[in-house]
Amino acid sequence: MKKMGFILLFGLLGWIGISIFGSFFATRPRPLKNMPKASHFFDVPVEQIQLKSKDSTVISAWYIPSKTKDKAVILLNGIGGNKTGLINHAKLYLSNGFSVFMPDLRGTGGSEGKAITFGWYERWDFLAALQFLEKKEYSTIGGHGLSLGAATIVYSVQEQEVVDFVILESCYDNIEQTFQNRLDKMKLPYFVMVLLVKITEWRLQITTKNLTPDWYIQALRVPTLILAGDSEQKVKPEETKRLFERCGTTEKTLHFITDAIHVNFYNHEQYQTEYLNYWETFMKKYAFIID
Repeated sequence: MKKMGFILLFGLLGWIGISIFGSFFATRPRPLKNMPKASHFFDVPVEQIQLKSKDSTVISAWYIPSKTKDKAVILLNGIGGNKTGLINHAKLYLSNGFSVFMPDLRGTGGSEGKAITFGWYERWDFLAALQFLEKKEYSTIGGHGLSLGAATIVYSVQEQEVVDFVILESCYDNIEQTFQNRLDKMKLPYFVMVLLVKITEWRLQITTKNLTPDWYIQALRVPTLILAGDSEQKVKPEETKRLFERCGTTEKTLHFITDAIHVNFYNHEQYQTEYLNYWETFMKKYAFIID
């Protein structure tokens, strides 16, 4: 019995330790101390911008104004990424007459932030970017996000500040399902997640009931393109379909990239042609770009 007691005690301590480590690891900031200069990527002028988010977190961004100045887009990367991962997207929009705003969401790149919050508090960073562009009096402003960046845009609808179009790539439907998908991939039982979730909720002061893009997306009322890979496991196709079904706008389109997993599609040559076809079809349908 004594031996069994020690085994149970060490098992409990191990579970607690793994849960604490897992929580900190999943939400850890990913700053980039030596951010490359924008001139390394672009041959047009790029403005270095610093914004204060709603909670006074300082957000670093690149702003690239177009000559026409009638339409703009905000680009948001996924978890752990930063604005340098969206260079190709920025060039795509620039070539189609858009100004581009590229913020580092909190805790990434050159921005402040003590933790990643799966898009919840990052929505304030997105809204700060939106307000910056609104002061420039653009007639059209879009939001284009990848993974966590996509969830960030969806969460922003509760602030009732809306953009004119939305593109969501590999957006998770709810955080509990996302955690479960990762446990399944590692072949770990569900109970492992329970304590990890509680620790994360306490640290971030968010409940998992809040982290549900499939609920907030019901409030979207603008043209929306949802993209995902048909071979994703971190965000499974049925979860993306559910997100699409619950999307509140009637002007919505869903496409799955053939054989694609959970990656930045446009940065992978094998997906670029299919990706561009979907993007151009959507943008032309709603006259955001014209032949």
